[in-house]
This record gives sequence, structure tokens and C-alpha cells, in this order.
Amino acid sequence: MHGTFFVALRRFVRDRWGDEVWDGVTASVPGSAGVYSPLRNYPDDEWRRLLQGVCASVKTDEDAMLESLGRFMFPELAQLYRAFINSSWSALDFLEHVEDTIHRAVRMNDPQAAPPRLRVTRDSPRQVTIRYDSPRRLCAIARGLIARVADAYREPLTVREISCMRRGAAECVFQVTTP
Repeated sequence: MHGTFFVALRRFVRDRWGDEVWDGVTASVPGSAGVYSPLRNYPDDEWRRLLQGVCASVKTDEDAMLESLGRFMFPELAQLYRAFINSSWSALDFLEHVEDTIHRAVRMNDPQAAPPRLRVTRDSPRQVTIRYDSPRRLCAIARGLIARVADAYREPLTVREISCMRRGAAECVFQVTTP
């Protein structure tokens, strides 16, 4: 998993619950130094153990934690990939083009990076359907990111989750509309 997510998790936990929680969790995860680089990839199982440790430590549900993390991450990711974001885009335009701009750039810059595959269709001028597929099943992060897209663009978005891999579906499907 890309180091950007490890760095974001660390910042998120420290910001919300303090250094003690992060330090306690990393001390309990074998092999974790607690310090991560956004320029490296790390084992998925290390991410999973860190996430489970944080959730247990702060007594919160994993989906809620991941969605909050997605909200937290968006401003930094938008800044990092701003060169790929067309200033004339609306919130739905941004969502429509994440895969063919940002995820494509991630894969080109780091062939070992494996962001989720998104298949986005523009159903109408006011609606996109996002199909998310990843063995990591981190679709709750996507929900948080979508929520922050709405905030960033100052456009109200309604997100309807049609199906979810975490509940047994083959893929996650989000229908995102604007009034």
C-alpha cells in the first residue's frame, strides 16, 4: 500500500487523539517503526494491523474510522495532485476524472502502487456512478473523499451506496448526484 496512506493515518490519529495513541498502536504492531514515507510502499497487512489497532484503541468502528480518514486526507491529496485537476471542473467532473488523471499519474509514477480501480460513468449532467474495486476493500475512504469533494467545490452532493464489497458485493457502487 502506498506510503501516502500510512502518513495520512499517522497524521489523522495524532491530530484527533494525540501522539500517545499513535505511539501505543505502532508499538503493538510487529515490524512497525511508526514512521512512514509517502515515497514508499508498505505491506497491506501492516496497514490492516495499524488500522485495527487504532480502531481498538479509540473504540470506533472501522468504516467510521476510514470514512473520517478519507475526509481528512482529501485536502492534502488535492494539493498533491493539483496539476492534474482542471480548474474548470465541477465536483462531478472531478469525480468523473479521478481514475483517468490522478490514479493514472499514481500508477505511472510508481508502478508498484495499486490504487483502487474506479469505473466512473457520467449518467447525466447531474449524476455519476462510481464503481470501486479493490482487494483492500477500503471503500469507506472513498465515501469520505467524496464528502470532502463536495465541501471543496462548495456543491451539495448526495451519495447513494448501491452495493458494498464489505457487505459481500463483488464491487462497491456509489451513485453521486447534485441538485
